[in-house]
Amino acid sequence: LDPPNAFEKRRNDIIFGTYQGNRNPFVDHPEWVEAIW
Repeated sequence: LDPPNAFEKRRNDIIFGTYQGNRNPFVDHPEWVEAIW
């Protein structure tokens, strides 16, 4: 498992706040990856 790093978390925040208004749930909850794979 490769947890999200600071860059990926910040990118998720920027995309949410500035562009799309949605978040990548796998950045917020990396443990969910194991639930589907």
